[in-house]
Amino acid sequence: MNVKELSAKEIARLDKLAENQYLLNDPDKPKGAREMKLGSAIQTLQNNKKVVLDAVYDFDSQGGAQGQILLGLTLPTGAIVTAMYTRTLDVLASGGAATVAIKAGASTLKAATAFNDASYVGLQEQSLSGPVLIASESRLEVEVAVADLTAGKIRIMVEYLKA
Repeated sequence: MNVKELSAKEIARLDKLAENQYLLNDPDKPKGAREMKLGSAIQTLQNNKKVVLDAVYDFDSQGGAQGQILLGLTLPTGAIVTAMYTRTLDVLASGGAATVAIKAGASTLKAATAFNDASYVGLQEQSLSGPVLIASESRLEVEVAVADLTAGKIRIMVEYLKA
């Protein structure tokens, strides 16, 4: 087995690695490099991780009476909702002019919209007015108003950044 004595330069390099230093190539500098604490970079990625809540509203198991229908999932305090998608699995139906809203506590993610609106057909990206900050832990819910729903099943996917 060959044993090699390390130079002072190699020892210094290993010390930097041991201190969780990471060299990133900087395209703005031909031979330059930018140092960044690896630990803090990983922490930043973990802290700002995107999460997707995947819930289903199903008339057959949850009913369609006017009011709030909880979907069994919660958005944490400080979550920043960045996108929302719906996929209609069974067409919504109503004997009247039912409206459906999607909320997280006091935050409205999708305003009350007619049950038979095109935004509840197939796979849709639901428009947000911008990122939505969830001020306190909030349960994801569907809110039915005006008239009861009599059928339907919708998958709701809410994408957010963890605070």
